[in-house]
Amino acid sequence: PLSLGEILFCGGSLEAAAKFYGEALKRVDPNDPNASENKPWILFQIGNCLRESDRAAAAKIYAQLLSEYPQSPWTEMGKAESKIIEWYLRDEPQKLMEKPKQSAGK
Repeated sequence: PLSLGEILFCGGSLEAAAKFYGEALKRVDPNDPNASENKPWILFQIGNCLRESDRAAAAKIYAQLLSEYPQSPWTEMGKAESKIIEWYLRDEPQKLMEKPKQSAGK
């Protein structure tokens, strides 16, 4: 499922990619020596898949990445994405962009 998730992500099919990444996450064997590398990447990619369609869910995934794998190379990028999502959820910039469009139409 991880390889299919990667292919779908690269192809822009983010919803389908998230499902395959989720399945890959379930299948990570904690006894596998690569688990500490694969799981943070999978979490990061799930967050990336969800960041436009479900920001709250993406924020939870990034938070999981940050708490479970603070030393991962993906943690800093997860922090940055979390801050962007936090800003979107707090300030709702898409609504700010709609106001000038509405004013121009009057």
